[in-house]
Amino acid sequence: MRVVCVGDSLTYGYGVPSHYAWISLLRKWSGWHIINKGICGETTAEMRRRFSRNIVMMPDLIFIMGGSNDVLLDVALRETEENLLAMIMGARMAYVETVLGIPPLTKIESSLFGWQKVDDVKRHNEILAMYRQWIITKSEREDIPYVDFYEALQTADEKDMQVYVDGIHPNIAGYKILAQTAWNILKDMDK
Repeated sequence: MRVVCVGDSLTYGYGVPSHYAWISLLRKWSGWHIINKGICGETTAEMRRRFSRNIVMMPDLIFIMGGSNDVLLDVALRETEENLLAMIMGARMAYVETVLGIPPLTKIESSLFGWQKVDDVKRHNEILAMYRQWIITKSEREDIPYVDFYEALQTADEKDMQVYVDGIHPNIAGYKILAQTAWNILKDMDK
């Protein structure tokens, strides 16, 4: 199966050697041809602008996850949702199956690395929670599979596992959790 993964640094695998990124692990486990088109720092508007270049590759499946940078940059949630909808529609028009990724929460430690101010962490996580719910509702309504990285890392965090490298990006253990979470959803989608 040929898969293109579009996203930001969470898709790219920022913070760990490339062979520990969740997409690399998924590629190894599945044997699929998976192209990582994650770009660090990218917003959904930027993802949307380059989206047609990903569709031209004619994948069997396109995985889309973005929105974390939008939240950190205080982009209006409605704008983020509109950008994601435009990408979903673009994939549908090209008859490419779509899977959505739900970005994880941020941690207070992210402020130490300059990703956000301490006072913004709670507010940003509330927006990420609303965005998560919107993706779930949209996915269920439109019959689009989704991978809930938000829930996966939140559950790990509740088990007191150290899964973040900088409060935004997972560490090696965190990316392994993301890979397993994605594999649990994607393994049955092979054509």
